[in-house]
Amino acid sequence: WGNKINPLGYAIMVAIIIHIAFINPNLSNLLLRKNDISYGIYIFHMPIVNFILYNYGTGKAQFFFAIINTLLHF
Repeated sequence: WGNKINPLGYAIMVAIIIHIAFINPNLSNLLLRKNDISYGIYIFHMPIVNFILYNYGTGKAQFFFAIINTLLHF
């Protein structure tokens, strides 16, 4: 499939996420302690990604480095 979305894989992923959401609707409150982390990740990710792109380019190692640093600085 390359970079295209695999329809079967996408459908299975959606079914799993909906299934988990209905089995335990309080899971996000349990894991995040009723905090919303999406805005914090939105604010912190772009400066980190730009720094990595400017200094180190692109690649798998840079991708994981950006994810780890965003979560650590959040």
